[in-house]
Amino acid sequence: MKVVDGLCPYCDIAIKEKPSSNSKQINCTSCGRLLTLPSIFADNGGKPSQLLTIELGLCCSFLVGLGLASGSPWLLISFIFLGTIVMLLFWTQEAGNLVPEVFRLRAIGTSERLKLFPFELYLIGAWLLLFFLNIVGADRPAGFLYCFIMLAAGWMSIQANRLCRESKIRSLKISLLDIPLLLRILKDPSSAFSRQRQEKVEGESYSATHFNMAEAEKVKKDQLKAENVAELSRLQDICRAEKSKWETDIDERYNKWLNDEYSRLQTEESGKK
Repeated sequence: MKVVDGLCPYCDIAIKEKPSSNSKQINCTSCGRLLTLPSIFADNGGKPSQLLTIELGLCCSFLVGLGLASGSPWLLISFIFLGTIVMLLFWTQEAGNLVPEVFRLRAIGTSERLKLFPFELYLIGAWLLLFFLNIVGADRPAGFLYCFIMLAAGWMSIQANRLCRESKIRSLKISLLDIPLLLRILKDPSSAFSRQRQEKVEGESYSATHFNMAEAEKVKKDQLKAENVAELSRLQDICRAEKSKWETDIDERYNKWLNDEYSRLQTEESGKK
């Protein structure tokens, strides 16, 4: 049976094992019965799943802001380097193995959200641009840029959480360089994939048409091949018949010549006697 609210449905004992990104079969530590531990994406009574996450882009951007406010370029680049490493660890699904057990479920959820919405990695480029402006002494542009970074990080975080509630698109693989998709998600995550679904349907329709045409072409080629084989077999039969007739004619002519020669030799022998 399915684990409900972290409890065994048979003995009502709390299940110590935490859910992961995939559902799995476990045994209750108390009664030993087989249970299904749902994934962190499992729906709850038809409601959208509550994915535990960390607002990674906002947190790392806040640290970068602290480095900018300190006035120390070394502290700023240190926070940028730290934020970059943290973002990449979560993006590559490695952070869940490094955090304590109490934060592991949230770390897994954050990695899954970042895999679904990888565009928060663009913040790393904005941090580096902020560091460049700070180095050249452009304090006012750097301040405006940081305000934009925090606004972008907050808006991305909101839309990424909305995107994660769309259970039908969790299996999609999103390219980090798909800028048009990023703009559609930032505008409305619920309809961002409508164009891709339409292109997929059109592509499947085109593939089906192409397959049917290829199949018809294959049938036509097979028929033509069969006709060629039949024609070749007919010509071979004709050639065999002609060859047999020619061989029979040669044999008859040869035998007739032998008989004529035999008769001539007998006549010559008789004349000598």
